[in-house]
Amino acid sequence: EFRRVLFRSLLAYIMATPEISRLGLYTRIARKRQLSVDLLKLGLPSAVSQGLESSAFGAMAVFAGWLGAQALASYQISLNLVAMAFMMAMGLSTATSVHVGMAYGARLRAAAESAGWLGTWMVVVYTVAMGIGFVLFDREIAGLYANDPALVSAAAVAIVVAAFILLPDGIQGVLMGALRGFGDVNWPSAMHLVSFWVVTVPLAHHLAFGRHWGTDGLLWGLVAGLSCASLLLGARFFLVSR
Repeated sequence: EFRRVLFRSLLAYIMATPEISRLGLYTRIARKRQLSVDLLKLGLPSAVSQGLESSAFGAMAVFAGWLGAQALASYQISLNLVAMAFMMAMGLSTATSVHVGMAYGARLRAAAESAGWLGTWMVVVYTVAMGIGFVLFDREIAGLYANDPALVSAAAVAIVVAAFILLPDGIQGVLMGALRGFGDVNWPSAMHLVSFWVVTVPLAHHLAFGRHWGTDGLLWGLVAGLSCASLLLGARFFLVSR
């Protein structure tokens, strides 16, 4: 409470100080108002898109919890590996966004298009290599997380399925960055809504509980939704870059 009073007192003192207007503080704020609006137009849809993706993954974790302790553990092991692998894809996404944005700002549309597809091909090579590692060393990787034989076996199967998540997850991540470099954020957010909440969540629930695939059903639902996102974003980038 004391800190709030102190903050309000300092703010009131600053606002009432005559030198503030002489220094042009209010004028500078007014000049940057349009910039703030532009940044919000770019940032809010991106935040919504991130929220749609994160909430869909959160729903998968809830579904896994309904399946039982072992299913939840194997799901969390596989998704932890996917998340770690995605860190490199996230870096490529950021780098692609910067290069596309720089080329587009310089009105070099062909260079912007090339930067976007280059980042996409780089993430393809990386995720395929990681996926092969997941498949070849599934039990060894699972053994790093648990020593219970039943859990290791269940997690090993989940890791193999998770290997198929890496490619579409990486592609859609990089393409989102590439489109952001063009300043195109509204349509990609709508595509994420369709991919995650029209495809991923209902399909994963159906496969896990309706078809009784368990954890594997949740993961295959993610594969389908992320593949949908990759295709939609790829088509969008093709149109925008042309």
